[in-house]
Amino acid sequence: MMRLQRLALPSYFWLFVLYLFMPLIVIAVMGFRDSSFVAFPIQKWTTEWYREILLDRDIRGSLWLSLKIAVLATAVSLAIGLPTAFLVARTNGALRAGLVAILLLPAFLPVIVAAISLRIFAGRIGLDTGMLAIALAHAVASMPFVVILVLTRIDAMGSNYVDAARNLGADPIIVLTRIVLPYLSP
Repeated sequence: MMRLQRLALPSYFWLFVLYLFMPLIVIAVMGFRDSSFVAFPIQKWTTEWYREILLDRDIRGSLWLSLKIAVLATAVSLAIGLPTAFLVARTNGALRAGLVAILLLPAFLPVIVAAISLRIFAGRIGLDTGMLAIALAHAVASMPFVVILVLTRIDAMGSNYVDAARNLGADPIIVLTRIVLPYLSP
């Protein structure tokens, strides 16, 4: 009986993961079909559709632009989120709860409201709609998650490591680069 209970939760989990990913798997497999219609069984396998995608200049340009936006948004959200998490970690009580609530607002704001608000804000400050505006909007949307993840790791770390390094004569930069940041990394 215990063995059945121990296997039930992982089984349900993997069935749910399969349920989520099955449409993607079917689409990827259908990409190797020689016809433009979805049907089983696949009579002839081909890479023609994937070759066409890779040879299309517009699609390659879109992928390159998406990659640049993702890297820029990640860099901005990390550059803002890390120091913000360090700041929030040094506070206590109601101030900490208030800061966390304010920082989490973009995560709970409906996407369309956030998009319209950020577009209006970008127009008011004179920022053209383009890659930079899109990357900043993505950074605003992802920064709460950076703060919460980093804050959780900082809280789990405790102050023992930092205190020990300081007692041994490490300056703040050494503490940050050799103790805190490696501890925060996955």
